[in-house]
Amino acid sequence: MSVDILEVKKRLNVFFKNDHNLINKYLELYGPVLNIKHINAIREDYSNIENKNTQPTNSESNADEGYDPLFQTKLKCPVCKLEGIQGNELRAKSQIVFKDQFETPIYRGTNGFRTCNYSLYSITVCPKCLFASPDKKDFMWYKTSMHSYQESQLSARTLSDLIDTIGERLTIFEDFQDKHLIFQHPRSWNTAILTYKLALERVKVELRTEEFYALYKQGSYWSKIALLERQNNVDDESSLEMALTSFKEAYLKSDFPSPNLEFQTCYVIYKILLRFDQTKEARDYLGSMERIKTELENEKKRGGGSDSLGSLLKWIQKAKEFWEDREQDDIWNIPKGPR
Repeated sequence: MSVDILEVKKRLNVFFKNDHNLINKYLELYGPVLNIKHINAIREDYSNIENKNTQPTNSESNADEGYDPLFQTKLKCPVCKLEGIQGNELRAKSQIVFKDQFETPIYRGTNGFRTCNYSLYSITVCPKCLFASPDKKDFMWYKTSMHSYQESQLSARTLSDLIDTIGERLTIFEDFQDKHLIFQHPRSWNTAILTYKLALERVKVELRTEEFYALYKQGSYWSKIALLERQNNVDDESSLEMALTSFKEAYLKSDFPSPNLEFQTCYVIYKILLRFDQTKEARDYLGSMERIKTELENEKKRGGGSDSLGSLLKWIQKAKEFWEDREQDDIWNIPKGPR
């Protein structure tokens, strides 16, 4: 018997008192099937958050206690078509996000939510074929307004190659003793790093099929692995070298979704080189930014577009400030708050 979505939404209106956010969240998680247990779970969850919002909180003192900032989404694998895969997303305004020395996000709880190291949970992994990504749009994701799964943003050529390489991902997985922990919470440092390495297997396919920004994503994943290693007091040098190699190639080929990310990546390359005491090459990348600055300034004088000049000036200024501070003893320590 077909499901009357309008009738389901009408009944959910009664349960959720016409709160369309709760109705949409219910449909996203459970689909157009009424279940009083699920209804009560969502009402209790959002009731707790509403109560929290009426009370004054101190974001600093409550950073390690409070409400769970994660909520679950249901995804479908575009490779093997497995449904009901659980993804994790952060609730809006639940975390202060700042950056480490290489522009990788660090999280701290705020507004009554506890701190969540979202880098541990951002990668969703299909338990059947091990397709992995931090972007739900790489999966097939349920869009409540359309009442259906949306197609993956990956190209047909990439998806075909991912189907052909399932065995390679399974082989990597078999070498990891605690592989089952990937699908449990909390994730350990090692299992989180494994999820990023599985995501890197997807990026390898994207590189072969010439997907946009694949090199940039590869560098970003290695940067996140390096931060997880530092947070776990493990040497991150090898991962940073991998990030450096990927970012250099991305910079050479201009494989970026925006000029700002291109400038940021040049800055990150500069910082990693300084970390490895390669000051001469680091200054070459600073010089590259200065040359682009001159080109943009000349373009502005000719009346051309100059929207990205302000962004570039910001990264050049940050690079020069860091150069002055590079001899400080604690310069490579993991930041504790916004810088």
